[in-house]
Amino acid sequence: MNHNKRLKNKNSLNTPILKTEKTHKTDMQEELKQMTSEYENLGLSNKQVSIKSEEDIFINCLEIRSVTQLFSIIGIYITKKYPNLFKNIDITLQSLDQDTYFEGYVGKMLILPFISSFIALIFILFNIVYGVFYLGFLSYVLLPIIFITTFSFLYYNPFRLRAAKRLNINSNLPFALNHLAAIASSGAPPEKAFEILSIFTEFGAISKESSKIIDRIHFGEDITTAIKHVMRITPSEKFKGLLAGILTVIETGGDLEEYLKQAAETAMHNYKLAQNQYTDSLSTYADIYTAILIAAPLFMVSILAVMNIIPSTKLVGGISIPFALTVGVYIVMPVLNILFILLIDMMQPEI
Repeated sequence: MNHNKRLKNKNSLNTPILKTEKTHKTDMQEELKQMTSEYENLGLSNKQVSIKSEEDIFINCLEIRSVTQLFSIIGIYITKKYPNLFKNIDITLQSLDQDTYFEGYVGKMLILPFISSFIALIFILFNIVYGVFYLGFLSYVLLPIIFITTFSFLYYNPFRLRAAKRLNINSNLPFALNHLAAIASSGAPPEKAFEILSIFTEFGAISKESSKIIDRIHFGEDITTAIKHVMRITPSEKFKGLLAGILTVIETGGDLEEYLKQAAETAMHNYKLAQNQYTDSLSTYADIYTAILIAAPLFMVSILAVMNIIPSTKLVGGISIPFALTVGVYIVMPVLNILFILLIDMMQPEI
């Protein structure tokens, strides 16, 4: 009797637990259904998009619920039909620290020029009807200019960002190497060294590249596979060479501390040498700037001012002196200064 009573009490204790687990499971299922419904309303369902022909594009376009989906549908079709057309953009996007979907970006690159041109067309038609602005010949070339400008910007922007990231990595590499060598001297393993390096945002893009290695290790990859992946996508050849050296040391069981120490000394020596050469070049550019963009304009303005005293004086081609002064001061001089700034920026060493 006591045994039956004990079983009864035990069953009475287990029943609420089973009901609670069942209720919790039901709540999770309802929550999952609700989240799935919300994603579908946003156009983010996990339905696979199958695009093989123009008819498939039309069918999928009828089902889209967001502009992002439209970009993806067009991009998937183009990249499948012409796989080598935008291959360089795919490689470039992988090297950037952005969550950019390749097919979606291709679709955006192809659609946005038409959208911007359509907006420009509306503006031109509005201007023709109401005559707000006088565009003249510009109204005939405005559409192709906007189309080409939009497409060119979207096409070359990833390459511009890649070049900026390469410059950032090369500029911070000597200091990051010193930090890595100091960490390795404490006996820390390579993955711990990269993890510490990823915390210090002062090293710019190098910290983000280190974070990629650590993230892949946390997802189950070994350190050699993670390093090989970052080597494949990094835009800096110098950082790729460093990772290749670290990978060789790890695989052969060499002295990582000694390797990083020597690499840091070499990188810092090259950095100081490049900076000294750049400083010497700047002194030469300063003399050129003084002669061409300061002394020569003052000399020309003085001559033109004296010539303007004489009535009916014209320059070569019948150009009046006031017009030449206006063009020189407001157009030629600013353009020359901008070109000189761009030249100085291009000559800046990437280390």
